Amino acid sequence: MFDYLELEYEVKRRRGLVNPKRKLYERKKNSLLLLFSNLLINYKLKFSRNMQNVYMSFITLVVVISTTIVLCQPIISNFREYSNRQTEATSAAYENKNRVAFNFLINSGKNRFLEARISSAYKEFKLAHAIYPENEALNNLLIETLNILCEKENIYCDELDEFLLNDY
Repeated sequence: MFDYLELEYEVKRRRGLVNPKRKLYERKKNSLLLLFSNLLINYKLKFSRNMQNVYMSFITLVVVISTTIVLCQPIISNFREYSNRQTEATSAAYENKNRVAFNFLINSGKNRFLEARISSAYKEFKLAHAIYPENEALNNLLIETLNILCEKENIYCDELDEFLLNDY
């Protein structure tokens, strides 16, 4: 029943932790100074072990982070290149859609102008002007349509004056 006590006692005796003359069941009397010194020794040992663990953990963390940064650098540069290519492709597609819409509006406006549907042509030209306001041919077409519309209705005269003041 008490085999584990005997085994523990034998191990301690071999290591020199227990006085071999002392009885197995006898308790050692502790003084306050002895208790304090044991606590201090145990604390110092634990502190140094913990500091070693902290240093090893810190070194491991630094190595892992630096390795991660070094290994992720090509991935990050590839992502930047992909992002730049994607942005260029998106802007090119946007510009292409604007050009197609502009050409459609100009052609539609010219057809309506030739069919004498001047107010519809003006609306088409105005939409095209929102896409490319610096286009000279479009500005000339807008001025022509506004001149014709101004002769019919005075509302368009104000728009013509405003257009001439803002754009020229």
